[in-house]
Order: sequence, then structure tokens, then C-alpha cells
Amino acid sequence: GHAGGTSATLPPSTGGLLELALDSMQTLGVQARMSGLFLVRNLAFAPESKPHFCANVAALPALVRGCESDCQYTRALAASALWGLLYNGAKVKSILRSSEAPKRIKAVKDQLTSELEALSPMLHTVSHHQETLLLTETAHSLNIVVDMLEGCEGPSNSEH
Repeated sequence: GHAGGTSATLPPSTGGLLELALDSMQTLGVQARMSGLFLVRNLAFAPESKPHFCANVAALPALVRGCESDCQYTRALAASALWGLLYNGAKVKSILRSSEAPKRIKAVKDQLTSELEALSPMLHTVSHHQETLLLTETAHSLNIVVDMLEGCEGPSNSEH
């Protein structure tokens, strides 16, 4: 737990905010979808919002689907959000482990790793470096997510 009052950084309506952000992720407009995902990702890093992610049946599957997106920004934000949720998130971990999520996330991680290996001979050119920067960050996030889901130990158990 947190010492006196430090957990009160998000309002009690956080669940409603998460729901609104998840709804935005389902809309047709690209800008609204990205804004929704960006908000979901930011909420994922607030420890007091973890119970809302666990209670909302759509939240974790939406992030797993985000990792499988063709849009690299969607993949990066979703991977980052999962990392944030899994950090000191035992309940999130058990919910994800009880689904197909670990297998699906690992498949995406393996795919991105293969893409990066295929691109590595071209990484010395600036244009290719720019393109692969986000890919590299996403693969790194997914590596950590997979490690957290597969192992008992790891970053999710360490102190800040």
C-alpha cells in the first residue's frame, strides 16, 4: 500500500475514464483511436488504476489486440501499457496467464525480432534507423512483458 494519501492521485472516476478511453479505441477515427490508446497507456502506469483494468473485461484483451496491430504506434503503446500493468501487478499477471495472451504476445515478439534481424544489415542508414527505432522499442517492451508472464521472478517483483 501507499503511505497516507499518496494513492489519491487519480479520481474515483478512473474506471469511467478507462471505459471512455477503451470506447475511443473502438471508433472509426484514427485520431480518436490513438488518443484513447494513449490515455489507456498512461492509466496503465498509475498503480491505483490496476484494479480498474482487472475489473473491466475489455481492457486487457484490447491491449493484447493492440500488440497484434499492423500500426507500429498502436503496437508500441499497447506493449508499453502491458509492461506498466504487469509491473507489480500480480492480479494482471494471473488474468493474462489464464488466457491465450502469453502465447499471442510471444508470437508478436518473435515476429518483431525476426523483422529487426532482417533489417539489421540496413540499420546504418539514417532513414532505416528512424523506421526501426519504434520497432526496437516495441520488441524490447514485449521481451520484458513475455519475461514477466513466463517467469516467477523479474522486474515485476523488484522495488522502484
